[in-house]
Amino acid sequence: MRTFINLTNHPSNKWGEKQITACKGAVIVDIPFPNVASSMTSGNVKEMARDILIPLMVEYNKEDTLFLVQGEMSLTYQLVSMLKTNDYKVVVACSERNTKEVVNEDGTTTKVATFNFVQFREY
Repeated sequence: MRTFINLTNHPSNKWGEKQITACKGAVIVDIPFPNVASSMTSGNVKEMARDILIPLMVEYNKEDTLFLVQGEMSLTYQLVSMLKTNDYKVVVACSERNTKEVVNEDGTTTKVATFNFVQFREY
């Protein structure tokens, strides 16, 4: 059975039907994207990426596993680079953002954004 690793801060139980369907029946494994402290060096981020991926690459083979990776950019870059170097398929979720501004009774403005999933796009 195919595995879809969701390495983001958007758990699959909050996805819409279209995004779930785009996983094509794969078992979705949610892994929360970790916090990356602004004080971390590039070397620390690379080490963090290795610590995250080594156990996953041992458990999940590249033929049956797809990774969705989105989060803090320096860690995302390291994770995607390492996965691609090891021949894993890695995708990003692409959505249409619709925004609406509402002027409140007190004169303040509230901006509301709605994201509609369109597709997964390979890195």
